[in-house]
Amino acid sequence: MIKVSIEGNLKGLLQKLNTNTAVKVYAAAVEELKIGALEIQGTAKKSIQKHSAGKRYGNHTASKPGDAPNTDTGRLVQSIQTDMQGLVASVGTNLTYGKYLEYGTKNIEPRPWLQPALDANENRIEANFIKAIRKALNKK
Repeated sequence: MIKVSIEGNLKGLLQKLNTNTAVKVYAAAVEELKIGALEIQGTAKKSIQKHSAGKRYGNHTASKPGDAPNTDTGRLVQSIQTDMQGLVASVGTNLTYGKYLEYGTKNIEPRPWLQPALDANENRIEANFIKAIRKALNKK
């Protein structure tokens, strides 16, 4: 699981605000973090479903090292989930082989699917997050 946390900086800000404003900022932060995590989840799923040419093993065509893994059964894609715990969002899978594909093993070169999804969305998520906080603070 990749975890995205915004607790540190936001906690200090929330402590400086009056209660009503703090509640608005916290709610905006949680909502925007959830939206961003779901974008990462969607990008990860799409990258796996986009077939990459590589070596064939029986009915499976492995993606090239460095590319997202190819899907066969759809099990990995179906297992990718987002979990929210306050100001921490986790995106990932509970399937052990998801980690092996992401980072590789001594026998398999990495086929990253989660970190590239975070990288592809990071700037947009950050910009949208800042906009949401400013709006909650009634600032432009």
